[in-house]
Formats: sequence, C-alpha cells, structure tokens
Amino acid sequence: MEKQSKLTIVTNDNKKVEEAVVSVVTESDEGKIEILPNHTKSIISTIPTVTTFISSDGKEKNLFTSSGIIYIDNNSIKFCCDSINWPEEIDLDRAKLAEERAKKRLSEKGNTDTERAKNALLRAKARIEIKKNI
Repeated sequence: MEKQSKLTIVTNDNKKVEEAVVSVVTESDEGKIEILPNHTKSIISTIPTVTTFISSDGKEKNLFTSSGIIYIDNNSIKFCCDSINWPEEIDLDRAKLAEERAKKRLSEKGNTDTERAKNALLRAKARIEIKKNI
C-alpha cells in the first residue's frame, strides 16, 4: 500500500473535507508547494488558489481554497481556511464580476486597501480557473 496522509480541511462556515491522500498541491505567497507523505513538521500560510489533491484511491480532486494556514505533523495535514468551493459550487459569472471589480479597485488612485483588492483578485482568478478546468 502506498504511503498516505490524512487531509482535513475546515472553514469558518463549517465546511469540512476529510480524505486519505498521497499528495496535496496548493500555493503560499512564495509559490506552489506539494505536500507528500512523511513531510516534515511545518506551518504554511496559503493564498487563494486552486488546491489539488490525489486521494488514496488515485483520484485527483480540485477545489478552490481561500487564504489559510496548513499545519503538517506526523502524516496529518490540517488546513484551516476562510472558505472552500468545489467546482460545481462556483458561479462563473459572479467570479468574473468579482475579478472586474478587483481590477477596477486596483487601478484607482488613492485606493487605501490594495491588499484587500489583491486578495479579491486572487480569489476571483482561482475560482475562474477551477471552473474553466471542469
């Protein structure tokens, strides 16, 4: 049997994912990261992205994950994030409108909350990407 880890994803709105996995790929502000079984103990901050995992039965699954924290220890991956969406839960038109709003806010002179706008743009782009890939 291939070595595996237990992935648990929890959100503020009580969504939960629990899977035995052989690989998780997500993104931090330093770039894409892959978490494999026997990964060293770590705490990782994530950005809004498409997170991909390979379940123990070999199926690849993709979901949108917002900003969050991953705690890895002893083949346990605990991912706490603000929200998650499976591709079928995403409204593509709504995501495109959110992308337009974020781009507009970023282009405005004197915008005092550029970090919020940047995060909104990342969320919108990730949701669009995952929806287009189903």
